[in-house]
Amino acid sequence: MKSAIDINLWEFVRDEHLARGWTTEKTASKLGLTNEQYFSSFAHPDYKVGLAFAHSLSEAFGQSTEFWKKLIEQHNKDRK
Repeated sequence: MKSAIDINLWEFVRDEHLARGWTTEKTASKLGLTNEQYFSSFAHPDYKVGLAFAHSLSEAFGQSTEFWKKLIEQHNKDRK
């Protein structure tokens, strides 16, 4: 069963990168990913994301690591 509030982590990341006017290459680099890995995350949005990735998201986008951990936990909650 899906949560009442289903936050799509990767849509949120995309919105953050677009708001900054970054290219996908720059965003991928800031997240420590290759372009292929970055695009794969959008192609497979139902895959779980490791909590360690919260630090990379925090460094790239400026929100706290705890903010990103909570978003990742919500993302992972109903995914297999």
